[in-house]
Amino acid sequence: MKRYVNFRPIVLTAISFSLGTAAFLFSRLSLLPLAIVLLFIPVAIGLVCTFFGKFSVSKAIICIVSFELVLLAGFFNVKLHYDNFYGAQVDGECTVTATFEREEFYSTSHALYFSEATVEFNGKKYNNQNIIVYADPNVKFSLGDRLSFTADLHTAYTVRNGKPDVSAFIYGNRFEGYSDFANAEPSSSGGGLFGRIRRSLIKTIHSGMSDENAAIATAMLLGDKTDVSTATISGMRYAGIAHLFAVSGLHIGLISTFLYVILKRFKVQRWIIFGVCTFCAFFYCAVCGFSSSAVRAFIMFTTYLLSRTLGTKHDALNGIAFSAFTLILIRPQNLFSYGFILSFAAVISIAVYSGAFARFLSFIPFGIDRDISSVLSAQLGTLPLNSAFFGYTTLISFLVNLILLPLITFFFTILFLCTVFAFIFGGEQIFLYVPNVLVGFMSRFVSDIDFSVFVINGYSSASASVIFYSGALLASDLFNFTAKTKFVIFSVCLAACMIISRLFAVGVF
Repeated sequence: MKRYVNFRPIVLTAISFSLGTAAFLFSRLSLLPLAIVLLFIPVAIGLVCTFFGKFSVSKAIICIVSFELVLLAGFFNVKLHYDNFYGAQVDGECTVTATFEREEFYSTSHALYFSEATVEFNGKKYNNQNIIVYADPNVKFSLGDRLSFTADLHTAYTVRNGKPDVSAFIYGNRFEGYSDFANAEPSSSGGGLFGRIRRSLIKTIHSGMSDENAAIATAMLLGDKTDVSTATISGMRYAGIAHLFAVSGLHIGLISTFLYVILKRFKVQRWIIFGVCTFCAFFYCAVCGFSSSAVRAFIMFTTYLLSRTLGTKHDALNGIAFSAFTLILIRPQNLFSYGFILSFAAVISIAVYSGAFARFLSFIPFGIDRDISSVLSAQLGTLPLNSAFFGYTTLISFLVNLILLPLITFFFTILFLCTVFAFIFGGEQIFLYVPNVLVGFMSRFVSDIDFSVFVINGYSSASASVIFYSGALLASDLFNFTAKTKFVIFSVCLAACMIISRLFAVGVF
């Protein structure tokens, strides 16, 4: 009998674990009915496997029980992190050693964000914390400054204005408070090896490039957008290429492929190649602060390289699912991060849809069909999310990505190599001259063209997004329906998505 579902236990395990994580946080947000609904989704998974995957009843029961247990594991995993986060009680004057990351100006306050903080209070020490310190607007520090100071801190609130608040937990800002920084002084202690290398790289970039270009280069290399102007970020978003400021598969892939080709050329033993490439990719992730997109790319690359080293077939979806499971296990808050969601939406879409698009576009020569398929898949997968998160959709994103990605690949390679040479040998003005020109060219391209004219404003609703992704999923290679059936399903879901989004926009819902 024909099976309509391609069963992947690793993918379903990651989904169930994510559902448990979401269920706990929804329960803390007084969304208990939604949390309860999530608890029964593994039952639906088992039923789908039974009726479409042609499972026996006994296998379906085992499937349901197994994924319910995984869901509960996700629920209690995030509960453990949550209780530990708010379990630290600080209320009073603390001694702090931390690294300055960025500042934000609000209508009534000036917030300074610090990372890698060591907080001492009543003889207790809390290491590697993220904290927010409110201060006078005249207080100024430079990016990466390592400081020692005293501050009046308290543990982040769990309730604000009578309503549950988990924003501190999601963003990882455990302590917040006030300081006049009267006794602040530079500190060389702490921060870790990777943090010190990161700050040294940033100083190297700023020494050899103009301030504006250095900010863009730092964002491209390390994912740090702190000093990038609002106008540049908006231009990148309107053009649909803001993802270049997130360390991801492009960065990890280029660095690892470069090493792999060199080692392969010298006929190095394959396990040594695996070890060297994995170590270098991990080191780069660490310097970039282990952002979710970087770790996702690292895990996916490692699983791919491991399967290649072992001579086994690599399944992209299993690699993506394993990386998502790992990230949520280590830091459950990732599940609610915009960057995490968009990053995984893009790579999942490429894995699921690019093959089908490539077959449809196979008449295009020179391998361009694969590039078009990958870009089109990523755009399709992030379309509803961009609309939901940022309130607009850009019509030119596909074309800009298709044209610029090869150039950006070249830019990034030159920038990375020149920065490494400048970091090791000095001579920043010499080594970074060409990258400064290239980054300046990209900056002018973004600023001189008004990409906002290609933007369509309007939020999409959650229900419309669910319908859209359901139709796209059923039309993918994960289901073995006929081409005609897939076309009808996706067309109906797309039409329903557009209608609901329109009704949502005019205020019907």
